[in-house]
Amino acid sequence: MTRFTDCDSQIQTSGPGPTYADCTNQDAISPNLRQPLSQIFTMSLQRQLGHTLFFEVGYVGNVSTQLYERLNNNPRLGWRILNPCPAPPASCAVAKPRRNPDRREITTVGNGARSTYHSLQASLTKRYTRPGIFNGLALTASYTWSHMIDTASEIFGPDVRRVRSFRTIRQETGTVEVITPFAQDANNPHAAERGNSSFDRRHRGALSFLWSLPGPSSPVAKALFGGWELGGILTGQTGQPFSPINSYGACIDANGDGILSNDRPSIGNLRAPLSSIALVADPRCVSIAPTAQFPTGYKDGSGNSIDPATAHFVQVPLGLTPGTPFTSGANTFIAGNTGRNVLIGPRIINLDFSVLKNFHLQERQTLQLRLEVYDLLNKANPGIPIGNVFSAGAQAAPALAFGNVSPAPTPARVTGLIPENALDAFDASTGTQLFLSQRFMNTSSRRIQAAVKFIF
Repeated sequence: MTRFTDCDSQIQTSGPGPTYADCTNQDAISPNLRQPLSQIFTMSLQRQLGHTLFFEVGYVGNVSTQLYERLNNNPRLGWRILNPCPAPPASCAVAKPRRNPDRREITTVGNGARSTYHSLQASLTKRYTRPGIFNGLALTASYTWSHMIDTASEIFGPDVRRVRSFRTIRQETGTVEVITPFAQDANNPHAAERGNSSFDRRHRGALSFLWSLPGPSSPVAKALFGGWELGGILTGQTGQPFSPINSYGACIDANGDGILSNDRPSIGNLRAPLSSIALVADPRCVSIAPTAQFPTGYKDGSGNSIDPATAHFVQVPLGLTPGTPFTSGANTFIAGNTGRNVLIGPRIINLDFSVLKNFHLQERQTLQLRLEVYDLLNKANPGIPIGNVFSAGAQAAPALAFGNVSPAPTPARVTGLIPENALDAFDASTGTQLFLSQRFMNTSSRRIQAAVKFIF
């Protein structure tokens, strides 16, 4: 039976050591897994103003505990930085063994996550019943101001495969989760991950109408010009929260736990623009020591030297675990202290419109012609594949990121789920910075649907 010195090195040994079976990835479920608990609190005030105006305002809250979470139970223990650093192409950073070197990845689905939701919801409905052109018109306006906070929004994230060429697709089965459910720090999966939920939409408003147009009284004219209905709904909401990731280049997996998309950068200056970044100038991402070209050890998105204290996000070099202080000049930063889901994606504004024509054939039989237009304004709203922002691991995003492209396309760019969230993402053809760019996002389009409906 073949044995290895440890599961990650795959170096064979004649002595004791793990086997092939020991070194397979293990996805487990906690033996104490339970159904999540949810408590809902509501209070509302309703008021009818006259005969045709109805107003409602209320509070809706929710506290959920024992929510599902996915934990990394056997992370790598970081990077060992070699000093002196060997000449290229040798690496300066060597991965430390896993917590249990005789096993490979071990993930567990448990019940440790929790969430809270608080909202103010208001609506106003107006119905026109008096004779006249507006007879039969109903208008409803609604608004929700809410905030949802959780420690984990989902246990699976949409995947993207990173391969070198089409010839090796079958061999290179590993995937990278674009929006990973794994905590940045495997030893602190709750308090450090508490932040905006991926399902949080801070503001949402809607205006809808349904109008049964008045028809003529003549039976012949009514058959031709009566039975028309117009409907529409205009909605607007703030975007989806998402997290910046420290790197998808030289500084990838800065904390060395073996997960590529869960490392967040440090905070420099909260008052600086969100697009302001400080990148590690060292091409190997192991040192932020000053040099003649980069006196602070950092550069901006254009390649010029920058004081990291003036940037909003500061890239963390390899070898620093979350919460570790590090200095650049007179400034001290905390590795990975950017909160989870601190960035907000583009808002959504959508208008749907419908036209209906009813032909009353008999007392209980109606033939209805329907024309429905979705996204009438044809606005480039962010689109989401497979129905929602999260997709199961078995439903990997239909995209491939090729590692031989320089720079390799990031998961966010390949899937189009969120704006570019890697600090060091740039356009290979122009060299321009792409952080927070929406160029590669999936977007919606106008859709027209015609149908015939028989009601009996």
